[in-house]
Amino acid sequence: MLEFNEVLINKDLSLRQLTSFDVSQQYLSWLHDHNVNKFLVVGLNPPNLTQQIQYVQECLKSHDKILLGIFTSSNDFIGTLKLTIKNMCNAEIGIMIGDLNHQGKGYGKSAINLVKDWALRKKVIQLEAGYLIDNFISSKLFQSCGFIEYERNVFSLNEGNTTIEIRVRFKFE
Repeated sequence: MLEFNEVLINKDLSLRQLTSFDVSQQYLSWLHDHNVNKFLVVGLNPPNLTQQIQYVQECLKSHDKILLGIFTSSNDFIGTLKLTIKNMCNAEIGIMIGDLNHQGKGYGKSAINLVKDWALRKKVIQLEAGYLIDNFISSKLFQSCGFIEYERNVFSLNEGNTTIEIRVRFKFE
């Protein structure tokens, strides 16, 4: 499987694997904030501190999940980017800019582009992502990073509600 043992850096930010030392009350507050989690699966059942530490530790031991912290150039922790490795050629990407003061400033696009560069070096053929149909910010973000829609699925929410999940992919040529 693909391994991640480096720090990705550009002029705006850095990406590195999260450790249990990164799990703070601030990070946990993002996962419980409706303005942050309303389009995330974690929003259906936000974890407590112990559960989030366990999740980060599981990702560190995992062969198919890579949980990266997004840090500004001044080393402020502002979000996460998760890669789920499907096989040597395909990976799923998910992103959260949890710090509301850093949303809409290009950090998500910068983080995705850093991961795209890493994936290309690792010979990944395509990256995929999914977002809910009314998540216009994710739609714009993934389109700006070159992802193209390839399917729509009915997605079940809590209490029997459903919505549409839009699936997008970026293929390396």
